Amino acid sequence: MLQENQESDEPPRQSASFKVLQEILETGDADKPSGFRSVKAPTTKIGSSVGNADKLSICDKCGSGIVGMVVKLRDKFRHPECYTCTDCDINLKQKGHFFVEDQIYCEKHARERMTPPEGYDVVTVFPK
Repeated sequence: MLQENQESDEPPRQSASFKVLQEILETGDADKPSGFRSVKAPTTKIGSSVGNADKLSICDKCGSGIVGMVVKLRDKFRHPECYTCTDCDINLKQKGHFFVEDQIYCEKHARERMTPPEGYDVVTVFPK
């Protein structure tokens, strides 16, 4: 059925946006409309996105700060790309490392630096 146009005593329904705009027009204050708030543009905060900037680990090899993945070697930290043999610079990620006099080496160069006592052979022992 079609409804007939009926005069109603109620004012028409209006959205909140329409009411705010109507208020701006009625008050004439276009500089600071009510219902709006000032918003600053987003900024990048290095300290809050990464954690406290004082807590950034410093790479033992290159000396720069480490963000993201880190390789921990005893009390030292390195970037994954800085986790290399001291002699040949081969990445030790899938090979493991050996400490000789506080330096890290691949197995080949660690063997060259270590001399076993007489009568003993160098044997690599892998952890279980």
